[in-house]
Amino acid sequence: MKHVPWKNLYSIGHFYSFGSSIPIHSNLVFSPEIQDLINRFLHTTFVFSNDEEALSIKHSMDQRILPDGFVLDTRQRSIELKYSTLRGLLYGIESLNALVKKTSTGHELPIVLIEDEPDFERRGIIEGYYGTPWTFEERHEMFAFMHEHRMNAYMYAPKMDPYHRDLWRVSYPQELLDQLSQMVSRSKEYLIDMWMCISPAHHAQDHHPIDYASKEDLSILFQKMTPFIDMGITKFGLLYDDIDFALQGKSQELFGTPGNAHAMLANEFLAFLQTKIAHPELVICPTEYHEIGSSPYREDLKNGLNPNIAIFWTGDNVVAEVISQEDIVRTKVAFDKPLFIWDNFPVSDFTYGVREFIAPIQNRSVSLYKHSKGYFINPSVHYHLSKVGMISMASFAWNGGSYQKEASFFQALDNINPSLRLLGLDFFYHNYPSALDHSKQAVEHLWVEESKFKEILDYYANVVKASNRLLELHSPFIEELSPWLKRTICEAFVASSILSTKATKQNIIEFLQDTHFAGSELIDYLILKNDYLSTEEYNRLITSKRGRTWYRVFEAKRWQK
Repeated sequence: MKHVPWKNLYSIGHFYSFGSSIPIHSNLVFSPEIQDLINRFLHTTFVFSNDEEALSIKHSMDQRILPDGFVLDTRQRSIELKYSTLRGLLYGIESLNALVKKTSTGHELPIVLIEDEPDFERRGIIEGYYGTPWTFEERHEMFAFMHEHRMNAYMYAPKMDPYHRDLWRVSYPQELLDQLSQMVSRSKEYLIDMWMCISPAHHAQDHHPIDYASKEDLSILFQKMTPFIDMGITKFGLLYDDIDFALQGKSQELFGTPGNAHAMLANEFLAFLQTKIAHPELVICPTEYHEIGSSPYREDLKNGLNPNIAIFWTGDNVVAEVISQEDIVRTKVAFDKPLFIWDNFPVSDFTYGVREFIAPIQNRSVSLYKHSKGYFINPSVHYHLSKVGMISMASFAWNGGSYQKEASFFQALDNINPSLRLLGLDFFYHNYPSALDHSKQAVEHLWVEESKFKEILDYYANVVKASNRLLELHSPFIEELSPWLKRTICEAFVASSILSTKATKQNIIEFLQDTHFAGSELIDYLILKNDYLSTEEYNRLITSKRGRTWYRVFEAKRWQK
């Protein structure tokens, strides 16, 4: 596991010294589960031994410790671990590994007391984007990646899996069931909870959404989920997002409003799960999954939904620039149910392949965990590029109080490959602007308005150098990133041509056929300033490709309220 900073570490600088290994012994008989964790995750530097210098190792359950938290104490010439969940024990074991320092003569183990616990009880990924789903090979690798960063929950909900949404009535083919079953097994290896989600209310051509008034449709839904219960999944999601939720026919007569119908279906689903599973969990994504506060629809969910069912919320818009404490307090009161945050970052499906957001989470209140049981990030179709956002999310979800976006950004790049930051930081800053941070654009606009040609050329020279260096690396991350790197190199050439007055309108139009736009809008300002395109052409070739800034609710509507 990559080191995650501990919340509380107490030390006066002393340590135990050992040779090539650290001998340990225990008078305890470990349960099979705990022995398996020790065998798989305790570093081989620790060796069980009867040596009189061996440190005793002991563990105990302590329900006062928050789920996934732990206490690690090495002060009494022993190693003591306290925890309330197996994951807490696992994180304690790996923290013990992280403490060991290799020296010229052997190894040192600090004499410390560590008290650590997460902010959010549930920290994870919801694969809930539009576009090509991740491969099963990527998902298998994902569980090890999640474990490294102390994420504990994964939700399967890719919009373009036809059996998840459009073909919700059709049973998963056996081949897909087998692959999903392998995912469940893999998730259990790393003590990660896998949630299975379904979206049965979506209207699609030639496919009918669920009829809330139909007992037969309820039966189809329950049968569809039964194989996943048989796999050992105990946690499920019922998603009503991005649907036409107007009721028709008998459903309108029976329920009156969409909120009542949605509450009924969720309650029936939970009741079904309770007949099959001892302690099932269910989360819904309401149709009104963003905005702040109450509404008639949310009132219906508040009054009708089983109080044990959690509700997803994305903030003040589909993509939230900011999620403040005031926002979540008002929304938690409106729903009056357990709240899960669905953070639509670094998801890029709303740019239709134009952008990739390789940047850290920011502008989230450090108090969110006080009002929400879960924090889930929605990634992009590019699994490896999403890792930067996912790593930063994991760091924030564990310890938001000490979270720093730039440090997290650097940590994420280094974790993927230290060469990324060493060789390519100028490119990553060029691409940095996102729905959460567009401050860089003000500087770029000023450069163009004040004709600071030298600054622009020097800037692009560094960006091109970084892009070329990154292209020399060979990894899945660079393979996904290469279209944006190559386009950026072309962008620098076009910018130079504009500044030297050698560019033609045809050059500009040909360049803009490649729609892998970086986050910087410097080239846009240069094209606009020099009147290469008509207003209609500029809007069609640039503005429409970058997309409207509809997500800037905080900036446009709330900052100066």
